[in-house]
Formats: sequence, structure tokens, C-alpha cells
Amino acid sequence: HQKRRVCHPLAKSAHAVCSSSETSSRASGDRLVEFVAIQGSGKNQTADHVTSAEFDETGDYLAVGDKAGRIWIYESADVEEEQKHNPLKALEYKFYGQFQSHEPEFDYLKSLEIEEKINMIKWCRRQNEALILLATNDKTVKLWKIYERKIKHLSEMNADSNLKTNNMTIDDVKIPAMTYRDTVTAATPRRIYQNAHAYHINSISMNSDDETFISADDLRINLWNLSICDQSFNIVDIKPANMEELTEVITAACFHPKHCNIMMYSTSRGSIKLIDMRTSALCDSHAKLFEYEDDEADKSFFSEIISSISDVKFTQNGDQIVSRDFFTLKLWDIRNESKPLCVRPIHPALNDKLCDLYENDCIFDKFECAASPQGNKFVSGTYDESFVLWDWEKNKSQLIRASRPPENAVPSDRAGQTDSDIHQNPDNMDFNKKSLHVSWHPRLDAIAITCLNNLYMYQYQQF
Repeated sequence: HQKRRVCHPLAKSAHAVCSSSETSSRASGDRLVEFVAIQGSGKNQTADHVTSAEFDETGDYLAVGDKAGRIWIYESADVEEEQKHNPLKALEYKFYGQFQSHEPEFDYLKSLEIEEKINMIKWCRRQNEALILLATNDKTVKLWKIYERKIKHLSEMNADSNLKTNNMTIDDVKIPAMTYRDTVTAATPRRIYQNAHAYHINSISMNSDDETFISADDLRINLWNLSICDQSFNIVDIKPANMEELTEVITAACFHPKHCNIMMYSTSRGSIKLIDMRTSALCDSHAKLFEYEDDEADKSFFSEIISSISDVKFTQNGDQIVSRDFFTLKLWDIRNESKPLCVRPIHPALNDKLCDLYENDCIFDKFECAASPQGNKFVSGTYDESFVLWDWEKNKSQLIRASRPPENAVPSDRAGQTDSDIHQNPDNMDFNKKSLHVSWHPRLDAIAITCLNNLYMYQYQQF
């Protein structure tokens, strides 16, 4: 195998871009998983830990947020034309730019430190050459404009240095001339949306009308207009009059990809509530409720914790909903709220380790999920720097360790096999290496996976 590594000089220690020609191909008809990594340096610094990753609507750009409040932008190399002639050609992303999005703050009224960590990034639809994205930390959402700016240089002096000033005439004086030489990537905050959340923001989502977005914290969801930063509308409020009566909190929220009036949010009790904003200004009542009831015999002290939904997404066509809790991925048909289409265990081997996971707080980890453009494949992370790739229509799945070439993938796609065929030895798992954040390319079968300060990409193809 041959590897090719290209490091951008401006990327410093945080990210380097590389592509690998290693592939895993078995018998004809099997999957081809081509490994491409955008990875951090060998130094595992907490400030470099990736906390968010998101493709734009075209897949040409990939935004990565980290714990230090920085956002890194990667641009797709022009390889799609080559892929038409060479299907094994891997996607490549090169460094485009980096900027500081959020700074650490202190709330003096509440004596609370506000982290600069980027919780979520969402792209806005491009209207011109500039890139527009939303980024949020625990309290503040910012609208950023990223563009290329040419730097001016002085090319001619006022006068020739050989001329003596006392002999100069007006005709000898030259007007300074400026020329453009270097081009740099610049970022400007266009809007800052703040002072609207009493609790930590866990989600933001752009509306399909390209004019509004929502921001959600533990108890409230606010609706914003992109052009108005000093006013928002509270559309969901689940805070009870007596906080002792609080039974659930909001864990994630997102808009429907096609209908601007439909949104959904998930809760810590394992339910997904679909809302039609046309019904009322304050959407306390839901239009549909998607809830999966576990058997009473299987319930334990940890049942409520592990049933909490950490992420929920619509598929690209808006017909299905995929949700992730601690142990499972669930796929729902938006037209049928009685039961999920399929339930896929992620790391069943950890069922006997719940006490240990509770003691080291891993049981509270929030794993994200993502759906392919066709809505038939899904991905979500697990521990030991691994993730699960699932084709629900064919009942096939793969457990892939991101730090290794995909030839080490463990398939469980034999007919009649159960999900327990995804083998993980809990005694050998590294619980510090969590693949928390994932994003799927909007047009191609390519996924971005994060773990600590590393960002990996897999291009998923089929013969």
C-alpha cells in the first residue's frame, strides 16, 4: 500500500490533510470502503478536540469546530471528474481557512463561565461567492461570512530613489500604485444572536425557507430571523411552573428539509415530537409522537439514562427520521408513529458494563447520527475510535475502527445473523476515544467521523 500525505502550512498542529489509496474489497458485490483521513497532530491537546463537523449543501466544503472555539474550513479538491473515469479515486479535501469563532466569556450575573467550545455548525445556502454558516457555543449563535480577500501591495514609490529631491519637478512625482498579489481567506461575523437562552444551547437548525433558524436549549426552542439578531420568538417551552415537576429536557431539534412549517425535537425520555408551527404560536402540543416502549422486564436503574435520545435527523427526502440513543439507532417512518421501521444495536457488548459506564460518566455521552443522501444507509459512532455503518434495507452493517485501514472492518452482513455479530470486547475498549460527531456528504457516499482531535473520512462505494 502507498500513502500520500499533504500538510497545509497554515493548518499548524490542528489538522493535516491526507489521502490513502488503501481499499478493502472482497468478493464481487461486496462493499468498497475507501479510506481518506483529515487528521490532527500526534499531540492530543484538549483544545484541539473536534466538537462539530458539517458538510455544506454541495459537499464542496467541510466545516470543523473545536473545543478552543475555532472553525476550520476544508475545500474539496476537484476530483469528481476523475472519479467518473476512475471510480476508485478517493475524495480529497484541502485546507481552505481557519478563524476564531467564539471566545471564553464570563456571565457576571450568574457567576458562570461560558466555554468557547463550538457545539454545532450549520451551513446557510450560498447566495454569492461568499460562504455563510451559523456556529454556536453554549450561549451565543453567530452568523459568519467567509470569503476570499486579496491583499494590496505597494508596487511603485512616489519617486525614483536616484533622483535628487531638490532637482525634482512636478512631472517627476508618481502617484503610488497598488497591486493585488496574495489571496487570503477572511471571516466576518455578520450577526450575533445572544441573550435568549437561560440554559446551554444543544442544537441549531436552518429552515428550508433560508430566512429563519431555530436554537434549542434544555427547556426552550427559539425561532430567529437571520436578519434580526435582537429578537426571537419562543415556540417551545417545556419548563414547568415548579422545577421539581420537571420530567424531561430537550436534547436535539431540527427543521424538516422540505417543509418550512414542520420541525421536531427529541427528549431525554426517548420520545420524538413532531410539530406543525401553523397550529399555534407556542407549539406546546405536538402533531405526532414517536416513542419506543421497552419491555418492563428489561427496565433497570439505568433505563431512563440510556433511553435519552442524543441526536435526531430527518433523511434528505424528509420521509424518515433516524434517532440515536446510547445503545441503538432507530429508524422511523414519518407517517407511522406506532413503531420504528428498524432498531439497530450499536454496542450491545456494553450491556454488562453499565455500572462502570455510569461511574466514569460515559453513559451520558452524546453520539450523533447521519443519513446517506438516498436515506438507506446510516452511520453513528461508538467507543474505541470506531463507528457503525448500517444499510437498513439490506440488513447489513460494518463496525469500522477509524484509526486503522478499512481492511480491519468487521462485517456482519450475512443473512440471518443478528446484530450481536458486531463484535466488541468491552475489556479492551478505550472509552476515552469516542467517535461522537458524524456528518454525511449530501451527494456522495462519503462520511466524516471525529474522535478527539482527529477527523476521518470514509468514502463508501459498492461494486
